[in-house]
Amino acid sequence: MAADCRRRDGEQDFAKVLPQTDGVWNWTPDTGQTCLSVRWMEQLGFAPGELPLAADTCTKRLHPDDAARTLQVMGDCAQGKIASFTVEYRLRHKDGSYRWMLCRGGALRDASGRVARVAGANTDITAQKEAEQALRESEARFRLLSQNTPDAVFLHDMAGNVLDVNDHACLMLGYDKEALTRLNVADFEVSCPVEALRDIWANMQPGPFRFEGLARRADGTTFPTEIHGVAFVERGRTLSLVAARDLTLRKQYEASLAEARDAAMAANRAKTEFLANMSHEIRTPMHIILGMAELLRETALAPGQARYLASLESAGQVLLHLINDILDISQIEAQKLELRPQCFDPAALVGQVRDMMAVAVEEKGLSFSVRLDAGLPAVMVNDPDRVRQVLLNLLWNAVKFTTSGGITLEAARVDAPDASPGAPGLRLAVTDTGVGIAPEDCDRIFAPFTQARRAGGRPAGTGLGLAICKSLVERMGGAISVASVPGQGSRFTCTLPSLPGEGRDASRPESAAAPPPPPPVRRRRLLLVEDSLANREMVRLFLENEPYDIVVADTGVAALAQFAPGRFDVVLMDMEMPEMDGCAATEAIRRLEAASGTWRTPVLMLSAHAFANYERKALAAGCDAFLTKPVRKATLLDALHGMFAAPRHGD
Repeated sequence: MAADCRRRDGEQDFAKVLPQTDGVWNWTPDTGQTCLSVRWMEQLGFAPGELPLAADTCTKRLHPDDAARTLQVMGDCAQGKIASFTVEYRLRHKDGSYRWMLCRGGALRDASGRVARVAGANTDITAQKEAEQALRESEARFRLLSQNTPDAVFLHDMAGNVLDVNDHACLMLGYDKEALTRLNVADFEVSCPVEALRDIWANMQPGPFRFEGLARRADGTTFPTEIHGVAFVERGRTLSLVAARDLTLRKQYEASLAEARDAAMAANRAKTEFLANMSHEIRTPMHIILGMAELLRETALAPGQARYLASLESAGQVLLHLINDILDISQIEAQKLELRPQCFDPAALVGQVRDMMAVAVEEKGLSFSVRLDAGLPAVMVNDPDRVRQVLLNLLWNAVKFTTSGGITLEAARVDAPDASPGAPGLRLAVTDTGVGIAPEDCDRIFAPFTQARRAGGRPAGTGLGLAICKSLVERMGGAISVASVPGQGSRFTCTLPSLPGEGRDASRPESAAAPPPPPPVRRRRLLLVEDSLANREMVRLFLENEPYDIVVADTGVAALAQFAPGRFDVVLMDMEMPEMDGCAATEAIRRLEAASGTWRTPVLMLSAHAFANYERKALAAGCDAFLTKPVRKATLLDALHGMFAAPRHGD
């Protein structure tokens, strides 16, 4: 009871000195008597009366690092050296942890002026101290990060004044820290005028930002920078924290990449131009060789001469096939290969391929059979020229690697589960009794310039044919595979869908109606524009027994001198000519026709260029059709007849 009274007296006494106290205490220096309030004990986790009211009750709970300093302050106050004090120290809690206390107190004197007691009040500031410590640790981590980051770090206000920087900023700009913090951002950021920077700062809202700039070093040299920053508000003012990175090496790398890209593109263009020129220069004499061989076959030949001619034609076709493969693989690699989906008759296409390969198969003494499935669709939609090319490649391979036995070509209908109704697909298979392919080679043979390892001798061919087949089939939406047994033969199978387009699903009819009789033939006036004497002669011989009256012009300029609207029924135009090429001559013809208001004269362009862009160029100039040399006689006649079968039209 006496203790409680003393505690209440102490609290009342101390309330006179420091009102609004927290945990109150008082101490009588003469007797060592100590009074502790209930709140003081609660701050340390104790219930009232749980701690003894002795002088060392407090001193024993002081943190060792704080004891000497705190007791010195209390002693000075007890001796009257100081009238009041404010001190921070740590007291041990009941759970063993320490609590930070802000203690404010002073001396209570008796009537004679002597210090009778020392009283004070403790405010628990543990949370504040922990927050301050966390802030210090955060600042230390940030300082460690900013000093060790490879970027230059700046802190500036919205007037551009530099407030703080890291060491890398000093290294990057060539200033020491004291000099750099006296500068304005506008002194070294020179990517835009000072007025523009001030406008940006005046309108900057809190949040992240990024841009590329140009910085100036202390020595006056400049370099590109990448800026990442964030604007934020601190104590009522907007600041900007910026990380700047020197982009010199990156820009040099990007420039070298661009230079390498340009060099690669230039090399690719050079390759394309070389292939186009090579194709043109080889196809031009091949046009004469194969054309003249075809004309020679129409004459009376002795048996030996016929064999020689067959060998000549076969060698010419092999050379032409090689040229086409090289051009196709270059187009495939450049992803410029174009498809032309259209309706075609699968059975008719297979028949054409059979006729084209019959001589080569016969020369090797092999049997050649074609099997057409009864359910083969009469019409499907895909690129017939590419389908024909795939079949020819597979058959040439079969002929090349088969020395005895035979070759079979099969065509059948296939209905894919995901195919649209009325759009059946096509399965084509080429089987031979040749040397076969080792199992480990069955996948790799479809890679460009790869050939299967065969017993005896060097591999035959260029290793392009099957790679082209695979690319073409996949571009047409299909798949190709091979099954083979070494020493017994191989079977190549490809499946092709019918692409979206105009077509019909119909099985092959039992019989077909007889074609209508041809219309009465009348003689046609043909303007042949060709600078090569040999080519002119060959075309003349192709048309010698056909109903054409030929007028010759050896240049585009000469053709325009000969041409008059309505004078000719058709123009056969070469593409590459001196003075004026075929496209320019065709454009001039179309202008003459437009000026006179006459009907268009059909123009058939002949070219030794095989890339699709040449055909597009010719059609854009006003040509009606395009043929690539070498051209067979039947192909030329069919193209000319097609000109007259189509209705003529004006511009």
